[in-house]
Amino acid sequence: MALVEPNRNTSDKYFVPYEVYPMQYYPPYARGMFYALSEDVALPLGTALAEGRIDPFPYREDVSVGLYILALAKQGALRVVPRQRKDAMPLDFKEHCETRKSLMALFVLHRFDPATAKCLWSLIEERRKSLAAQLTPTEELDFCSCVDKRDSG
Repeated sequence: MALVEPNRNTSDKYFVPYEVYPMQYYPPYARGMFYALSEDVALPLGTALAEGRIDPFPYREDVSVGLYILALAKQGALRVVPRQRKDAMPLDFKEHCETRKSLMALFVLHRFDPATAKCLWSLIEERRKSLAAQLTPTEELDFCSCVDKRDSG
């Protein structure tokens, strides 16, 4: 999400005091019931929170992750590369895979069949093992292969 304003309505459960967050808009963030962070983001984020190098933002969990990533980028702990995100965030995962409109790596998956989750997770686990063995992955994960496998068999 981009250009989202903090809620300043004191009677709303999502109220955020100006003193806590004085900016007009939140930085871009992923919004929804589920999203995943790669280890190269999750590890520095968790470490920075545990060590107190970034301040917790207890008001909105999804917004807080965007704030933490921005803080880590400012500290030089993460490299954030701006890019057009709409092609990497299709609203319908299966439709994206069927049309292959973009060769850009996906970083948000919406509307995927729960039966596909096991395949998606196994791809992530394989990548984690290669990173743990200090092997450099040679290509982007092809999450669409999970849709192709499920539909063909």
